[in-house]
Amino acid sequence: MTAPVRKAGRILLVEGTEPYRTLIHNMLLAAERMNYETQICSSLREAVEYVQDNDYAALIVAPELPDSDGIRTVDTLNKTVPDSPIVVLTGFYDVEVGRRAVREGKAIATLEKDGLDVEKLSDAVSKALVRN
Repeated sequence: MTAPVRKAGRILLVEGTEPYRTLIHNMLLAAERMNYETQICSSLREAVEYVQDNDYAALIVAPELPDSDGIRTVDTLNKTVPDSPIVVLTGFYDVEVGRRAVREGKAIATLEKDGLDVEKLSDAVSKALVRN
């Protein structure tokens, strides 16, 4: 009989686009060295509700959402849960948002969706979990 696997923490994935939500969630599941539970939401409103009701070891956030955009998304989550590290997922048009969030100390890392792979995602999440 094997011992139950302990989860290292809970991750919240905030992504407004369904194909990316599925892709990134699958990458998180495939990350061998990661051991965490992932919850998913698709709007800032949902994300704020989730973080107010649950503890997360890290947040993976796309700044462009149906009900928010740009640095406002990161600002809102950072103010709501200032102790939860944020990894910003950027697309072609919002790369600077991620860089700005890191420069201003609102995010621990930024990742571009184009070219994202399991290793890069896993490294960024590991960095966030170590910080937390």
